[in-house]
Amino acid sequence: MRFLPRPDLLKSIEGGGPVRGIALLNGRLYVVRSNSRNIETYNASKMKRKSKLICVDGEHSRMHSLKERLNIPHGSKTQPSGLQDVASCSNTNWIYVSDYRDSKIHRLHANETGKLTPLNSWKVPEPFCLSVTKYGNVMISCRNSSKLYEYTPTGQLAHFIEIGGNGEGPVHGIQIGEDFVVCHGDADVSHCREFVCIYDIYNQKPDFAHRVELLKPSHLVVDSTDQILVAETGRHRIVVLSPSLEKLTVLLTSDHGLSAPPTRICLDEGRGCLFVGLENGSLLVFRVKLDEGRPIQRSVSTYFETKGPDGGDDDDDDDDDDYFTLDEIYDQS
Repeated sequence: MRFLPRPDLLKSIEGGGPVRGIALLNGRLYVVRSNSRNIETYNASKMKRKSKLICVDGEHSRMHSLKERLNIPHGSKTQPSGLQDVASCSNTNWIYVSDYRDSKIHRLHANETGKLTPLNSWKVPEPFCLSVTKYGNVMISCRNSSKLYEYTPTGQLAHFIEIGGNGEGPVHGIQIGEDFVVCHGDADVSHCREFVCIYDIYNQKPDFAHRVELLKPSHLVVDSTDQILVAETGRHRIVVLSPSLEKLTVLLTSDHGLSAPPTRICLDEGRGCLFVGLENGSLLVFRVKLDEGRPIQRSVSTYFETKGPDGGDDDDDDDDDDYFTLDEIYDQS
């Protein structure tokens, strides 16, 4: 088993719930957590949390129906609810939030000072993880329905694809070249097959011949050289896959500071940093090198991109604790 040079743990921030989404935009890190309606904002260079939390709540909230509760798989302790992921597009300065509880995607605009202004929301059945394509479209994984949806930036359905399978999947999908990498959990009758594979989404052809079987892969990031970083929750590690999926290299394990299973990852290639969210609520920041010591380069992707040499503005508006519901933000716009 190959290992990359040992990453340096730069920062560890404790949190109140499992991390369910991390996105970087204009020098700010946006974080959402399981069963929480808040979007936390951090200064990405200082990793200092801003005092203003955006709370997605109000009329957009609902309890699970009796039918939904009856459909919870036997043995499950919890059913995912609340905010499940967040993604960003630097070309438009838009933030997308996956709201599983209300079956919605929220689109917000982030200005140069970090103020979020809601633009619109649209219905998607049980959305889970998100990514933004190089064309600016939004890929939405609906793991309970085995579908992967692609929407235009403003919320029009471009198409969807039936991934198939007998259980949870797809968990996450992200673009690589003109194809997509999909991490998938497929509950077979006799065993559970979980894997990462390349998927030709437009021709609806999965390349199962080159799939990599992992234990509960939960989140993906692709760097500027098309290397694929995977949060492998079941083995408490972060691995790097070659673009062809023929080579696997271990990047992070519990020996590097992963004190709990990793749930979400976000790569800042401009600073050589990897943000890792854990199931225990911790948010870790690592200095990493990929490809056996080669410093990682700035990404050419529109997915996780930063601006400015100092990571954005340095305004520390931590004097007041302000809480806004999504409805209140709409009233202010």
